[in-house]
Amino acid sequence: MKMKRTTMLATLVLALSLLALSAGIVGAAPMGTAFTYQGRLLDSNDVADGLYDFAFSLFDDPSAGAQQGSTIDLDDVDVIDGYFTVALDFGDVFTGPARWLEIDVRPGASIDGNDFDKLIPRQENTPTPYAIYSKSAGDANTVGGFGAGELATRLHVHFGEDIIGGIVGTDYYSAFSDLLAEGYLGNTVGDLAQNNSVLQKALNADYLDSQNESAFFRLAQNEVVTGRPTFNGGVSGSSSPFMVDSTFRVPLLNADYLDGLHSTAFAGSAHVHNYDASYVNVTGDTMTGKLNMNTTGSSINVVSNPTAGTIYGVRVNADQSAANNSTIYGLYSDTDSAASTASIYGTYSNATGNGTAYGLYGYANSAARSPFGLYAYSTIPSSASSNIYASYGLYGITYNYGTGTTYGGSHISYQNGTSGTSYGTYSYTRGSDTGNAYGIWGQGYKQASDTSGTAYGGYFTGDNDSSGNTYGIYSRAIGTGGGTNYGVYGYASGGTTNYGIWAYGSTYAGYFDGTVVVDSGGTAALAIQLKPDGYASNPSFEMRDDNNELKVRIIARETSTTEGAEMKMYDEDGTNTIELDAEFASDGGGYLALRNGAGTTTITLDSDYSGDGRITTEELRITGGSDLSEQFDIRGAQDTVKPGMLVSIDPKRAGKLMVSSSAYDKKVAGIISGAGGVKPGMMMGQEGSEADGDYPVALTGRVYCWADASNGAIEPGDLLTTSSTPGHAMKVSNHNKALGAIIGKAMTSLEEDKGLVLVLVSLQ
Repeated sequence: MKMKRTTMLATLVLALSLLALSAGIVGAAPMGTAFTYQGRLLDSNDVADGLYDFAFSLFDDPSAGAQQGSTIDLDDVDVIDGYFTVALDFGDVFTGPARWLEIDVRPGASIDGNDFDKLIPRQENTPTPYAIYSKSAGDANTVGGFGAGELATRLHVHFGEDIIGGIVGTDYYSAFSDLLAEGYLGNTVGDLAQNNSVLQKALNADYLDSQNESAFFRLAQNEVVTGRPTFNGGVSGSSSPFMVDSTFRVPLLNADYLDGLHSTAFAGSAHVHNYDASYVNVTGDTMTGKLNMNTTGSSINVVSNPTAGTIYGVRVNADQSAANNSTIYGLYSDTDSAASTASIYGTYSNATGNGTAYGLYGYANSAARSPFGLYAYSTIPSSASSNIYASYGLYGITYNYGTGTTYGGSHISYQNGTSGTSYGTYSYTRGSDTGNAYGIWGQGYKQASDTSGTAYGGYFTGDNDSSGNTYGIYSRAIGTGGGTNYGVYGYASGGTTNYGIWAYGSTYAGYFDGTVVVDSGGTAALAIQLKPDGYASNPSFEMRDDNNELKVRIIARETSTTEGAEMKMYDEDGTNTIELDAEFASDGGGYLALRNGAGTTTITLDSDYSGDGRITTEELRITGGSDLSEQFDIRGAQDTVKPGMLVSIDPKRAGKLMVSSSAYDKKVAGIISGAGGVKPGMMMGQEGSEADGDYPVALTGRVYCWADASNGAIEPGDLLTTSSTPGHAMKVSNHNKALGAIIGKAMTSLEEDKGLVLVLVSLQ
């Protein structure tokens, strides 16, 4: 029944809540702010009976004023013979000033917000709610027989003399004792002590002491025998001009005759010894001048087999006492052969034994110049018939038939001084013409029949007990002739897995100071530029294709003022088509730019456009949905609001909607998106404002809508409006009433009953 404006509230009665304060109960539970309201309702001067919807609001004025608390909506209140009883709770609003209650009511079957009638006048609250206020003793002079001045305020101070004098009883003081007993303070101090113990563990004496035990290398000094030879024994002859025995030395030998021969009978300058003639074979002889030998076999054959001591097959000592620029060779060997197939050895040394065997052992000591323990030089003359032969400054082959380690070349270097550089192996090679020059060339080989083991072309270990740098391999290439310089060149092939260079480091597998280029099939495929020109804090990363054309570049710092990273991608023509910036301009946010083949920007995504996100493009195509919707909050039972329902503007809540429930409703707003499997194409809204909500409502486009065909079968092209069925549309049969209440046109049909109809939303 439609209620008239003459509806009046005949009787207003405030009943005391069952939770009313009882003055005789001490320590009762605190009372809430709810109270019971009872009244009598007349409908058109008749006694109301049935279900009614109520809306209660509280004001601080009988006719105008400000609302206190929120509006309380109570639907389907059972009114019996005009009487009703409800529980109201406006919160903590009864603080002393007067309050007036405003009541709106409509029939319970209605869901139209326009059906509410306001009952006048507002009803002034009687003292029952203020019993709630008095419960808090808001203005009491006496409580429990005590004056207000005799009670402690909520925040107060106890003085020490009060505690000593017993004014503060043990019942109250025990709370502090319980705090100590629970250990809260103790736990806090304990945590601090635990942290201190962690710091103490960092200084562990046993650990520090273990670092004092170190092993050091100690070098034995090489003894150099100098001085004049001493004869222990005697030489005598019947006509000798002198006698030599164990007590005398020969200080000077300059006699014209020795053993009856004139001095001219002895060899002086360079001369030739034939193998079948007499030759020098006297221990301790000192010779001057050159000794030339020409034989068909061994030029010198030395046999030494002592029972103890060091064995020297040949020992040569060259001493230059005067300071000059002469070159001193302890052993200089010059070998020549005209035979093209002959093997030519400048020096060939063979060492065989059960102990440590040195095929060639070199030692050099110089205080003023660079000493070379072993210096090897080889060259192919320019007159050679071909320049494709290899030249080896030092060539070594090592065989091992046992289970030990085999070293093609083993080099140990000690640096005992406070400064200077020590090289285990220092190799220098100069190439000419078109040949290759290898400072070090190593090849490790294992036969196919070998079952295990590793072949190393070169194996290097750096060991350093000091605080200086340690290099397992230090390689440097300097070339000025226009060719390619390789500090380290690695090549691997033929195996199941091949590593040109394999590196492992507990901190870094590789550390590069400069640009790193990864070559793929003869073409630079990857380049990492760590310290480019400009500013050192701007490393970059590049990737190139098989034509050595730049395809991807990542820069850690875009410019000197923009510190964010930047990534650019290029098409086959070298055009930058994708750009991603971590910081667009100074202090900006993320930025993405997409460009066409001509390099023109067509799409931008700016995450910080004046603090907001913005997408800019020339054309937008959405393939995931078909309607344009906005987010709204919709009033209605939670289980009745669903996609496809027709909704109208809620007159009681600004910016909100409600499920439509009356025919030809001019407040019709749209259709909730998502029914029939058709999703919204674009959803708009502003979070945290009135333009936000939980439901997407289609304002234009195609969307499925619930419809009721009881007002007539629906055909494609029919205009649709609201119906009395909540959330359902119907066919327009009265065009005059439909003005301003049309939701759109039907695109599918519905012969009878209720169902979904595809609607082209176009509000009219």
